[in-house]
Amino acid sequence: MTALTSAQLVALSAKEIKLHEDLSKFGTPGAAVNAVEAAVSLTIGAIGTVGDTFRIGNKTFTVVTNATANENGEVNAGTDKATFQTAVKAAINGTDGYNVAHTQVVCGTLAGDVYPITAKVAGTAAHSITVAETFNSASNLFSHDHLENGVDGTIGVAGQTMADATYLYVCSADNTAADKNWRRVALGSAY
Repeated sequence: MTALTSAQLVALSAKEIKLHEDLSKFGTPGAAVNAVEAAVSLTIGAIGTVGDTFRIGNKTFTVVTNATANENGEVNAGTDKATFQTAVKAAINGTDGYNVAHTQVVCGTLAGDVYPITAKVAGTAAHSITVAETFNSASNLFSHDHLENGVDGTIGVAGQTMADATYLYVCSADNTAADKNWRRVALGSAY
């Protein structure tokens, strides 16, 4: 057996690196995951009380006498539960004419008495967004003290593929931990 020279070893190493780069575009084992937004639930089961507060991340909201809210961060107490629920969502999303839309989250569609509060940027970084409340009614509360259940996306480059036993995944554009650029196709059965 003949020993390889240093120059031959360098040439082989360069070929191995190039081969690894080429193979990474044609199928890395494992499943690719698109990012998922972290969220928390806000239950509004009763009319607001003047002086109640709730904080989501970098913004605090204060409940004021109905029909007097006119400053960023103020929420009308409402005349009943339904009008308070509407006022809370409008305040968070900045659609009431005086609140600026929250920079970190959006308030989704009411289901029963529960609003989903969802991070604007997907991934686990939003788990650092904390929430708190001083509602007078025990029927008004957050489900947790911070947003949770976010998922980081699989980092990839456009054209990269991955595969598992069920799917072939293709990265349609460069993907960060906060992106959703992976597409999948069922492998089906052999033909």
